[in-house]
Amino acid sequence: MNQPTPPISPTTEPEHSPAPLGRKAKRRLAATLGLAGTGVLALIVAGTAGFGTWAWRSDSGTGWVLGQVPGLTTEGLQGALGGDSLSARKITYRVAGNTLVLEQVSIKNLAWRWRPHPGAWLGLAASEVSAGRAGWTSAPPSGAAQPLLPPANLRLPLALQIQAVQVGALQVDALPALSAVRIGGLQLGADNGRQHHVGTLQLRTDRVELQGSAQIATDTPMA
Repeated sequence: MNQPTPPISPTTEPEHSPAPLGRKAKRRLAATLGLAGTGVLALIVAGTAGFGTWAWRSDSGTGWVLGQVPGLTTEGLQGALGGDSLSARKITYRVAGNTLVLEQVSIKNLAWRWRPHPGAWLGLAASEVSAGRAGWTSAPPSGAAQPLLPPANLRLPLALQIQAVQVGALQVDALPALSAVRIGGLQLGADNGRQHHVGTLQLRTDRVELQGSAQIATDTPMA
């Protein structure tokens, strides 16, 4: 009588741990990883530089940058922030319920400075800024009128220097319209931020014509 054949138990192959890397292999791996990391960093830097150039030097890039400013919209924008001129058919800025509208805007010989003086992040200079029309509409009053408190100082986080400003017509709420507004030698943040001054100011209404100059210190007592 035949005896049943006992089942064959599977043999388990011994596990083999990977051989440790030698010094040459480690150096080769480190060099490969280093080259890969350098390549990725180079791509990031190139992409960032390319984006910055596009945003700073092109019309479309400047339009995109200005479009990121809350409440600011532009129409018919031409020129770039990094160029020497900038113009727009219309600029609208809304803040805290107030609205500023500028039409037929032109800026010539535009120049920027980084940290022009302590406390100011940016400096902007131009030979001429003009607008065919400017209008300011104040926010409607809300509740009881609050007493106006004088500011602690008039310092600004930017420095502005414009040789000539011209506005064909200026309308502020329901006040009488101003026309032929001209400002010469406008400086905000002059003398390292200590003063704001207007060299010459000319404007007229349907009744009077005015001209003069103005200057104020930015720190208390704001002489």
